[in-house]
Amino acid sequence: MWKLLGDVKSQFGKYSQVLSTIRKRLEQATQTVDDAAIRTRAIERQLKKVETTDESEAAPMLHLIAVNDD
Repeated sequence: MWKLLGDVKSQFGKYSQVLSTIRKRLEQATQTVDDAAIRTRAIERQLKKVETTDESEAAPMLHLIAVNDD
């Protein structure tokens, strides 16, 4: 019985380490998402300053951009 409890204790310690690793990676992922959200808001602020064009004017310009990218 004591051997079984010792084995369980050992496995539980390993399980705790795995959970700690998962926690750290989730925190890193959360930070990455937060950083992306900050960049998104900054880009959105800059885009608010950009003049909008109607679709009839934009289509030819977008076509030229697409052709030049090829």
